[in-house]
Amino acid sequence: MKKKIVIISVIFVLLLTFFFDFSTHFTRVSAGKVEPVPYLILKWGDGENEMGLSGPHEDFWYDGPATFDVDKEGNVYIVDQLHNRIVKVDKTGKVIDSIDISKIISKNDPNAKYSPIQLIVADRCMFLLHVYSFDLPPLDPYSYPLRYASRYVSVITKSKIIKIDAQKLLGQPVDVRMDRLSGNKIVLTPSVPPEGLPTWKGPKAVIVNENGETRIVKRLVNGSFDGITPGVDLLFNRYKDTWLYENTRIEVKDPKTGKPLFLSKPLENGAPIDSLGLRFNSKKIVIMYQTPGSENEETKTVTTHITVFNLHPKTEENYTMVIGEEDRKNMLPPPFVYRVNFVLGEDGYFYNMLYTKDGLLISRFEPEVSTTTYQYRFIKFTKSFGKN
Repeated sequence: MKKKIVIISVIFVLLLTFFFDFSTHFTRVSAGKVEPVPYLILKWGDGENEMGLSGPHEDFWYDGPATFDVDKEGNVYIVDQLHNRIVKVDKTGKVIDSIDISKIISKNDPNAKYSPIQLIVADRCMFLLHVYSFDLPPLDPYSYPLRYASRYVSVITKSKIIKIDAQKLLGQPVDVRMDRLSGNKIVLTPSVPPEGLPTWKGPKAVIVNENGETRIVKRLVNGSFDGITPGVDLLFNRYKDTWLYENTRIEVKDPKTGKPLFLSKPLENGAPIDSLGLRFNSKKIVIMYQTPGSENEETKTVTTHITVFNLHPKTEENYTMVIGEEDRKNMLPPPFVYRVNFVLGEDGYFYNMLYTKDGLLISRFEPEVSTTTYQYRFIKFTKSFGKN
């Protein structure tokens, strides 16, 4: 009987081999909790080692540093917009460099509002995505003023600032997203999917280098913008008419061959999630998200899920972070916002920025020492029909 089972098994494997090519993939998975550990804090004020803050305003909202980034050495770069500068801060909280960015602000319209959105620091320059917004006159005395906003990217060095009209280059999409590419380059993409804008005729992306030179990308090759950086996509099905996404996966393709380097399992087993941001560099990808049940009214807690994908070697880390009512007592509005304050540093850690009563707090997310580790294996079949 055993001999028959072995023979049948061998025949089955041979048939699979004849009709299919298959490969086995192993991924090490870790799971545990993560804590935001205070990395540095800068007091509010107008001094050299202080950050500008204004408010509270009528809606109990504060204006202050809007975005930051972290380099390979762990130095933090913060856009101090009230003082029109970008400061480089070391781990002790001391400002070791400051760059004037007042030239970015438009002098043509004093009523225009300037708002930094995102900062990316490269080896030889910085890229700042920012928006100008101002009110146009109403069409008639009974109408409200029309709000107009346009997004720009400024390439910043110690000696010069080059300002680029991002929305014009992309064909005037509703919004613009900026991501890091290999070397001293970034990529600009329309953050609203083309299917949401049926008349939109803009390019797929625009690449900007350290000299402010731009290259329009109308067709992606293997999901890659520049043919060097792996193509990273967030695959999902929109959940009804809400801001939730279901069956969300991360897909990473090799820029040369187009073969998938990584395809994650559905996050939360395919349940709807609220994505708080996807960040990536040459070595890892991080996504933060919440679920419809993340806010617990009984315990007054908010749970955030963090998933880290490392490409070499292929590992997956799943963390949960729980913030309670006591943790939020020292925070100033806007509280606990990761959509714009979440950064994957070039040093490999991920950080967030919060306004507190004591000052601007930069925290680094550090996993607990004890995590559970396991492996999962999946087999991928590709049709071959008996290749010779």
